[in-house]
Amino acid sequence: MEATAESPETTESPAFEETVLALLAQVADQVKSLGERVEAVEHSNAPRFIDPRLDVQIQAQNRTRQALTADPDGIPRSQTLPIFSTGELVPQVVMKQFRPKFAAGALVMLNEAAVPFGRDDGQTWGELLAAKNVPNGVGEVFDRMYLMDDGIWKVKVRFPRRTMPGTNDGMRVIRESELVAV
Repeated sequence: MEATAESPETTESPAFEETVLALLAQVADQVKSLGERVEAVEHSNAPRFIDPRLDVQIQAQNRTRQALTADPDGIPRSQTLPIFSTGELVPQVVMKQFRPKFAAGALVMLNEAAVPFGRDDGQTWGELLAAKNVPNGVGEVFDRMYLMDDGIWKVKVRFPRRTMPGTNDGMRVIRESELVAV
């Protein structure tokens, strides 16, 4: 619609300019007050909002983690059920006979004198690491996987990527006999 001579306010009239300027001044004042409120909230020491549902979930996860890592009978707890390599559940009697050496979160290194399981040429971890010019790094046990037929646990360990190049971000399932505690 074009401005005509009959219309009271046009883009060229002083009343229109005053109205626009007044509205812009109001918007500027409101933006300034909102900026001050944001500054006050950011610099306050008030606790941050935590969704109560999320907080309850975090507390439950912490309780579960504590229960799983509880060690009343000397057997490190795990987040997985203890199973044999066949998938059968390991009875408690067997668990007491073949206690895992490392619990989840334990820091370990490769035993450089151990021969990796399934290796026929007899090369040790130390020889293999030296051949690849890779240092022996400290890894963290994620969890036990299963009990082998010879009574040795397989555990999932995350090593630094430089120690285990070519693996899934340093993740490796390895026998406990090939590891030493740090």
